[in-house]
Amino acid sequence: MNDQRRLDRRRAPQQARSKETCDVILAATRSLLAQVSVEDLTTSTIAAKAGVSVGSLYQFFPGKEAILAHLVRELRAEMVSDLCTVCAETRHADLCSGLTALIRASLHHHKRDPALTRILEEIETALPMDAETQHLKKQMFEIVANFLIRHDVPQPEQTARDLSGMVHGMIQAALQAGEADFDALAARLDRAVLGYLRS
Repeated sequence: MNDQRRLDRRRAPQQARSKETCDVILAATRSLLAQVSVEDLTTSTIAAKAGVSVGSLYQFFPGKEAILAHLVRELRAEMVSDLCTVCAETRHADLCSGLTALIRASLHHHKRDPALTRILEEIETALPMDAETQHLKKQMFEIVANFLIRHDVPQPEQTARDLSGMVHGMIQAALQAGEADFDALAARLDRAVLGYLRS
């Protein structure tokens, strides 16, 4: 099976009962990721935790990689939604206010569940990039670039890449160090981003 097919769901649930089965499979996987390593996670343990048969799991997902990829895509979709919301809310704000709001939107999903987010971002680097995840990451980049264009920032695409890399790297370093004070992290990100732009 090629890498792309390994990450795709077999079929999307249509009926309420099928959607419920998918939801409990995904919830069970989230729960297990807090308890076992990704290497020790299996479709059997996921099915047992979800209270469904392995056969039922395989109706929707070809393997654990597809379940994990689905969780990564959910995470990225939530982030796109958060960034879009902030852009709409700060349409008339100045550059600094808008950027600090975008930084807090970038941190929002980390604050919701820091441990799970850290694990999913590690999983994302290990999985082959599928088309949907590529599209979501492109959307995130375009949101930042368009925000910079709106504020007449020079070289907006290059600046968006630099700022995105800077923010992502600082967040990852903080999470790996076990940092839990997201307000302090946000303040450091503000200084880094605004200092970059002023330079």
